Amino acid sequence: MARSPEPARAWRAGWTVLALAYMGGLFALSSIPDDTQDVLGRRMMLLEPRWHNLLHIPAYAGLTFLLVRAMSAWSSTTRRHLVIAVIVASVYGALDEVHQYYVPGRFFSLIDMTLNAAGAVLLATCHNYAKPRSTTETH
Repeated sequence: MARSPEPARAWRAGWTVLALAYMGGLFALSSIPDDTQDVLGRRMMLLEPRWHNLLHIPAYAGLTFLLVRAMSAWSSTTRRHLVIAVIVASVYGALDEVHQYYVPGRFFSLIDMTLNAAGAVLLATCHNYAKPRSTTETH
C-alpha cells in the first residue's frame, strides 16, 4: 500500500512556515524601540551590551537551521542548500540592521551584521561536519 503524499506535503510546508515565522519574530524583536521603560527592554538589558550583541550568533544560526530544513524538506540536503541558507540569513540580517536604523533608539551596526553572518556560517559549518562520512575508501 502506497503512502499518501499529504503528510509529506504538510511537513514540507511546516518547515517553510516555521522559517518564515522565525524571520517575522526576528523582525518583531528588532522593531522594539530601545526604551528602558519597556518590560521586554529591561529584561533584554540584563545582559551587558557586549554580551547582548553575541545573541545575534545563535539567533541567525537558528534561522539558518530552519532555512536548511525548509529546503531539505523538498529535496535532500546539499551543499547548495547550505550556501543559499547562509546567503539568505546574512542578507536578512543586513536588511534587519538597516531596518533598525529607522527604529527610535536603535541603530545600524556593522558589528551586529557581522555577528548575524557569523551565526549563519557557524551553523552551516557545523552542519557540514556533522554529516555522516562514508567509511569506504578507494585505493
